[in-house]
Amino acid sequence: MEYLSVIVAIFSAHVLLMITPGPNVLLIAQVSATQSRMSGLRVALGVGLMGFIWPTLAIVGLSVVFQKIGGLYIVLKIIGALYLMYLGYKTWHSASQPLDFTSDHDAKRQRHFFKMGFFTSLSNPKVLVFMGSFFTAMLPIEAPVWLKVVVILIFGINSLWWHTMVAYAFSTNRIQKIYARFKGLLERITGGLLVLLGLRLMIARD
Repeated sequence: MEYLSVIVAIFSAHVLLMITPGPNVLLIAQVSATQSRMSGLRVALGVGLMGFIWPTLAIVGLSVVFQKIGGLYIVLKIIGALYLMYLGYKTWHSASQPLDFTSDHDAKRQRHFFKMGFFTSLSNPKVLVFMGSFFTAMLPIEAPVWLKVVVILIFGINSLWWHTMVAYAFSTNRIQKIYARFKGLLERITGGLLVLLGLRLMIARD
């Protein structure tokens, strides 16, 4: 196949980039360890949905709009940074509270976790600018539509399976027991990291 090497290169590069810990992984791990597997999976599903949306927006050219309208990008970046810091504050604040394994059948609560994952992934518009540059470098100029669709599917499916694995790993009984033992320390670390990631996003020069 003419474009097989391109597909393999994009798949490999995305896996390496994706497994680097960031706010998405931190959030899924924390929810899975303190709530339930279903709750963690709902967060992973919200993150995974953005895994399809970000590359779609980059391929249709919205990243170029961000680059040309700097003010829009800066506003969205600040909003995203504030959201990450808010999550960090809430996680830090919950460190002293007991674990609350709420029923998995609470539909409203599960929608809350889905939206949390979706908006955490949405909070970093730098992803869109990065993907625009990534596709410019990796995709042939005359790439056919089917290849662009394959790339979008690669990003989305990779995001789903990786974040689902994180949710499963951190929702095992063993991990939950360890987390419960060191809950205060781990949630302060997680909260602090989310705040730092938010600050880094806010002050980063792009």
